[in-house]
Amino acid sequence: MDQIVLENVTKTFTTKALGTVTAVDRFNLKVKEGECFSFLGPSGCGKTTTLRMIAGFEDLSFGSIYLGGKAVSVKDKNIYVPPEDRGLGMVFQAFAVWPHMNIFDNVAFPLKVQKRPEAEIRERVALALKHCSLDGMEKVFPSDLSGGQQQRIALA
Repeated sequence: MDQIVLENVTKTFTTKALGTVTAVDRFNLKVKEGECFSFLGPSGCGKTTTLRMIAGFEDLSFGSIYLGGKAVSVKDKNIYVPPEDRGLGMVFQAFAVWPHMNIFDNVAFPLKVQKRPEAEIRERVALALKHCSLDGMEKVFPSDLSGGQQQRIALA
């Protein structure tokens, strides 16, 4: 089954200096369940804009996006599902961790926002930290870690 489908996705911006700029132009993509993919290309070619549209942080100008067979953005039908209802996670280019929260609380935060049960939060955080080689460091604060370790917190 196709988990991510983009059909003729287009995004245009209008700026004072450049006028109308097309960041993504009629882009089509199908990603199957379990498939791993990456976007490669020069700066300014639309990689980040495309990921932001998939996540719902950017509305598309034309086209359709489906996640798990469900329409999440279809411009001509005025369908737009907000980011928090898309069931996705995203690690931003500039990773962001909360300096006032320890590792456990940083990783648990999105699960708490989703109001997951405490037992599930503990289990999922433990698994994520293990996968990122941060297990046993739950009480440590980001300021005590290297940049690479902080990136792994964001990934977890």
